[in-house]
Amino acid sequence: MGRRPKENWEATLTEWGQRFEKVRAERRMSYNDVVATLRTHEGFEKLNRSTLYRWEFSNRADKMVHLVGRKEYALQVITQLSTQSPASEFAGHLIDELREREEELQRLQNKVRQLIAATTFHRSQ
Repeated sequence: MGRRPKENWEATLTEWGQRFEKVRAERRMSYNDVVATLRTHEGFEKLNRSTLYRWEFSNRADKMVHLVGRKEYALQVITQLSTQSPASEFAGHLIDELREREEELQRLQNKVRQLIAATTFHRSQ
């Protein structure tokens, strides 16, 4: 998903970046979803992914007073979203369904192991 540092990129996030990643994960939004959403709000018409990356990883951006309010407003807009993009929502639904099936598979595998163990025990008697 973009050009993130390869090793332990989470450790290099700014405080705003950590909050941004948390909200983005909760909302299951891609960077493109965030950019598209923010561009509809005043002041973010020319926002791009590079700007979000800088805000996430650059402490220099935290020291620029005019950016701090802008970053907080962007985070507020994303936090207050009640809907996700259709693609993200569909992907989230598929992921949830896959997890449920994986749990079901684990239960069935455990049941098969128990049956094999019981059958082996009865044959040895």
